[in-house]
Amino acid sequence: VCRRRYIPDETLYLNKDNIYHVSENLIVTGWRAIRKRLDISAGISAYYPKAGIKVSKFFGPDSKLLYWYNDICEIKTEGTLIKCTDLLIDIIIHPDERMQILDIDEFAEAIKKSYITKEQEFKALKSFDYLTKLIYNGDYRILQKPIFELEESGLFML
Repeated sequence: VCRRRYIPDETLYLNKDNIYHVSENLIVTGWRAIRKRLDISAGISAYYPKAGIKVSKFFGPDSKLLYWYNDICEIKTEGTLIKCTDLLIDIIIHPDERMQILDIDEFAEAIKKSYITKEQEFKALKSFDYLTKLIYNGDYRILQKPIFELEESGLFML
């Protein structure tokens, strides 16, 4: 898995991620925090290439849910490489179901500085709209389902 960010400008190869499922509609991975952190220990991510959304369940050091982190991104596969380009807009859903929208300022900066193309800008806004509608309509569980299934299978261990 390769993760590309515009702000900050970085590309990371997540070679230690475990890939559990790959299809044109869904990619499911499990991972440990890249760097030692006090807040996050591991997570499971479901990538939806056509929707432009990555849904991640973040676990704390106590193996309990911290929050659901949703990235608006561009997802492509090239052979066995999964490329995820962060389009900057994020939504966190806390265990108490409080929703927090992040990085709209970075999205605006990326537009102003032409870091992202008009096509990426359009796709990001469409993906954001789709995700927020799922959340507001009570249908977010559709995107969480593959993560719950991986947990239930016992393949992902904290």
